Amino acid sequence: MINYATIRHIKQEWPDLKILVIPEFNSEFGVIKMINLGVNGFIAKGSKQYDIKNALHSVFDKDYYYSASIPEVVFRKAKSSVLLKITPREMEFLSLCCTDQGYKTIADKMKISVRTIESYRNSLYDKLRVKSRMGLMIFALKSGIIPPARL
Repeated sequence: MINYATIRHIKQEWPDLKILVIPEFNSEFGVIKMINLGVNGFIAKGSKQYDIKNALHSVFDKDYYYSASIPEVVFRKAKSSVLLKITPREMEFLSLCCTDQGYKTIADKMKISVRTIESYRNSLYDKLRVKSRMGLMIFALKSGIIPPARL
């Protein structure tokens, strides 16, 4: 599984270091998040030696590489996506919101007040243009934030 905190740490410590990732998934959310953390490219699992060599040269020469399994349109959307406007804590809330837990239980798990939970909820309603918890769950499913098997 991709560890976003590790990518963030690497880019903070060594900002010029190029990162080429072999993602376990191709969800738009995951790809966009990694791009915005500073990942320079993606290569499909099981790629041939020749493809890996081309990917490394492309990242070195052009600063980016994406395999055919990652649509180029995702790269174009990366800088303007609504997903980038969601804070890590809102993302944590969104993930917990996709369970049968009440807001009080979610607040306890996140170690924050119910009022803060309501603030996250209202902020996500505005950012995602939804009007209910069900809308948040549908968004999480469609964007790949929450895999269908988890629900």
